[in-house]
Amino acid sequence: MHHESYKRFIECSFFGYAYHKVILNDQGRPVDYEFIEVNAGFEKMTGLTAEKILGRKVTEVLPGIQDSSFDWIGFYGRIAVEQTEEEFEQYSEPLKRWYKVSAYSPKKHHFVTIIQDITSEKGSEVKLLESREQKAATLHSIGDGVVSCDKSGRIQDMNPAAENLTGWTLDESVGRPLEEVFNSVALKDRGKEENPVSRVLRQGLAVDQDRYSVLLSRNGGKITIKTSCSPIRDNTGGITGAVLVFRDVTREHTANLLTQKRLELHDYAAVHSLDELMTKVLDDAEEFVDSSIGFYHFVEKDQKTLSLQRWSTRSLQELCHMPGNKMHYSIDQAGVWVEAAQRKKTVIHNDYESMPDKKGLPEGHARVIREVVVPVIRDGRVVAIMGLGNKPTDYDEKDVEIISFFADVTWDLVKQKRTQEALQNSITEKNLAQQELQRNARNLEIKNAELDTARIKAQAANRAKSEFLANMSHEVRTPMNAVMGMSSLLLDTELTSRQKEYALSIQRNSESLLRLISDILDISRIEREKLSLDIDEFNLQSFLEQLASEFQPKARKKNLEFTFDAGPEINCIVSGDEQRIRQILANLLDNAIKFTPRGHVEFSAQILEEEKNPHSGGRNMVTLDFEVRDSGIGISEDKLDHIFEKFSQADSSSVREYGGTGLGLAVARQLALLMKGDIRVASKPDQGSSFRFTVTLPSLGTNESQSGREETRHQEPAASGQESDFIESGSTLDLAQAAALARETADLVDQDLDLAWNKMQQVLTLPLPRDLLAQAQKGAALLQAFDTDQARQELEALIAGMKAE
Repeated sequence: MHHESYKRFIECSFFGYAYHKVILNDQGRPVDYEFIEVNAGFEKMTGLTAEKILGRKVTEVLPGIQDSSFDWIGFYGRIAVEQTEEEFEQYSEPLKRWYKVSAYSPKKHHFVTIIQDITSEKGSEVKLLESREQKAATLHSIGDGVVSCDKSGRIQDMNPAAENLTGWTLDESVGRPLEEVFNSVALKDRGKEENPVSRVLRQGLAVDQDRYSVLLSRNGGKITIKTSCSPIRDNTGGITGAVLVFRDVTREHTANLLTQKRLELHDYAAVHSLDELMTKVLDDAEEFVDSSIGFYHFVEKDQKTLSLQRWSTRSLQELCHMPGNKMHYSIDQAGVWVEAAQRKKTVIHNDYESMPDKKGLPEGHARVIREVVVPVIRDGRVVAIMGLGNKPTDYDEKDVEIISFFADVTWDLVKQKRTQEALQNSITEKNLAQQELQRNARNLEIKNAELDTARIKAQAANRAKSEFLANMSHEVRTPMNAVMGMSSLLLDTELTSRQKEYALSIQRNSESLLRLISDILDISRIEREKLSLDIDEFNLQSFLEQLASEFQPKARKKNLEFTFDAGPEINCIVSGDEQRIRQILANLLDNAIKFTPRGHVEFSAQILEEEKNPHSGGRNMVTLDFEVRDSGIGISEDKLDHIFEKFSQADSSSVREYGGTGLGLAVARQLALLMKGDIRVASKPDQGSSFRFTVTLPSLGTNESQSGREETRHQEPAASGQESDFIESGSTLDLAQAAALARETADLVDQDLDLAWNKMQQVLTLPLPRDLLAQAQKGAALLQAFDTDQARQELEALIAGMKAE
């Protein structure tokens, strides 16, 4: 019964149980062992089932056991043979678990192993160890000083940062009272402060000190710090010690002080003179870095001259024989400290007396032990230097930062004070200038009002002039057409040579006057924005050839060589205002012939660019370039910018020699701009001129591709506010409509001569071809002479000519 209870206990246990028999060789040495009995706990922990291992050798169950670095068979064999006990911990790599193994021998050559899973316990130990190591690493790596003390206030541990700040090592500090190692005083009065650890141990509360303290280190240094201290408690809440944490805040504290000092100096500068300001700056800088000598030099723009601007108060009091303020001397005469200006960098001499290159001190100068001099640099140039000297300890980089701050602030305030003083000195001049400016402003307002009034009057006068010119142009055109018609009729009669010369002179001068009237009317329409374009399709090549043929006889009459050059691409149909383009080119050709006494006149045309336009119904847009070049008198450079102005002539003498009003080019330029084109000129005196007219028009293709095409025509809509009357607006009717108008005139001849005359005047306002216009003028002249029969004949011929055209 006892055996059965034990066996049941083994089976129900949570630990692993295994019973083994050792196998010995002939020499009595263990070489293997056999599994005799195992429980469920063993199977669960090892993954080895009873049915697979009982009665088998370990070398069969675990073949790799013989290759293990540890002799497990010899270890367990020794326990079975010697009947001893062993207990150890083992980590199973395959199972990733920790086990505690107890082995003993119940009888000779047999042993039992009891196995417990201790993975969770080992994990807690590892975490605890890692936590301790991590805390130790953190403690030693942070920049704050940390000191731990026991409940009596003696040091137990401290990190490297605490060693550096206090100047004591850990070995030297352990067991010492904190007061011996950590010696702090109040910042303002340097009075002794209560030890933070003592306070925490006494009150049992954490202390977080917001105010600054000064730590007196072992080597004599003074470090501005902030401290905090907390109690250490055990599991019962009892205080077992305290932890002190302190930080070096010297830079933070210095930065705060310097910021306050900057504001203070700005306020001081507002109510004190420049000399007083500079003295205060030097005195404050001496106090900050614990020095007894201070000076400030200006460096002149030549970088060769120094001016001693100011000494500190202490320097003047203790060194009463120093050179005077504002003394100028060469930079080459200065001592070694002047290297700050020459090298544009800070100079520190912590062992001044041992320097071999020093020039010696002037008479009355105090002994210099150590010094630091910083330059003030603006725009790459040294403008000032500031020096302090005789600090009890060596100057370091912290001192340089502070002195550089004061040097820079001083220069900025000096510049500000100089500006303020200059402004104050010129206040009277500023007031006078302001008063003068106010008077000028008032006068300008009056003048502007006068100019506005004059401008309004000028605009009104200009409108009146334009309307007058338009009305007068129509009024003068009517009798001029009659004169030209009469002269044409007169030339159709039998005349003597002298009479014919007189009649031709009348006709030529009438034509000139009619062109002038047309130019004046165009200028008037342009100024009133009542000139619109009459868009029509026309053959460009035929148009240009006809135009060239009209001017070739004029050139030949002056013995000038006239050439016309146009490539095959010109043979195309374009859409534009043919009459206005003719007017522009005719003006350029007429001027070229007029102002060329000898030589040649060249007329050329080409297509500069052609591109598709998706907004023109599939038509291409072509940029046309027309050029009229001559070898005439040319135009001086100073007149080129004015020749397109109204009533402008290149030379006043040319008016007397060649005539002209100066309106032609002005009209041509305005017409070109209306077409969104341009006219440019290049000229040299006595070498000739070149006028180029460019305009972009829709193209309908070559003349051949347009054969049989029905011509279409439309008129561009006038701008807002333009008149619709075709005479006033400058629009034209097509020839079929003109013929219909002439037919109405012919039908009215026998019915109402006055009404017929008015209709005929409408025909004469149209820019008809030269031959048809001459015929219309004859008809008007015959109507005015009451020769109705002859007038009717001329009108019939005119109508037939229009239809043929």
